[in-house]
Amino acid sequence: DLGNLLQPGDNTLVFSIRDNGGEGGVNFAVSMTDPMRVLIVCLITLAVAWVGTRLSILSSRNAKDAPVWLVPTVILAAALRLALVTHPGFGYDIGINQGWARSAAKFGLGPSYSQQLDGNMLPNYPPLSIMIFGGVGHVYKETVSPTLERNLPVFRVLIKMPAILMDLALVVFFWWFVRKMKSEKAANVAALAVAVHPILIHNSAVWGQTDVLYAGAMCFA
Repeated sequence: DLGNLLQPGDNTLVFSIRDNGGEGGVNFAVSMTDPMRVLIVCLITLAVAWVGTRLSILSSRNAKDAPVWLVPTVILAAALRLALVTHPGFGYDIGINQGWARSAAKFGLGPSYSQQLDGNMLPNYPPLSIMIFGGVGHVYKETVSPTLERNLPVFRVLIKMPAILMDLALVVFFWWFVRKMKSEKAANVAALAVAVHPILIHNSAVWGQTDVLYAGAMCFA
């Protein structure tokens, strides 16, 4: 039974066509639902957000200064994004980013600018971007797929995680910045605005774009 022989990810069947004696190949992509791995990624993200906000509380000078509403706001921001992170998004861009991640993990940062796995487009982004994608590729290779399978759903989740984590960092940053400039009430509103902003959510969690990485860096500067 051919169905029992196929594995999640890329499968290649090589066969001869008797009409002309030529050889051809066809790839079978088998979808795989892996809720445990996706759940683990989600829990890790929530844990990072929780630890970061707890550290903010502990570093406050006294209980009055503790960011009471920052913790639930960050959790809300993470939950909204994680609820959408498995969305296929803009498949072409996500596929290119995954290709850069796989190739950087396979060949290294420099060589990946001249060779890509499976004919993926050569990188047209600066090295820092490819370093981030390469980091995702290494995590994926070491924890999920040693062969760097390109079609596993968890890979789509991981490739979106840098942008999502930057979204959460911006929630904390804008709370801190506005609180410093205005008041805690204004800071809570600013943090909530970033947490639920539909364009930010769509850009990172659905579309799978990385614009927020550069926007976040400019804000921090």
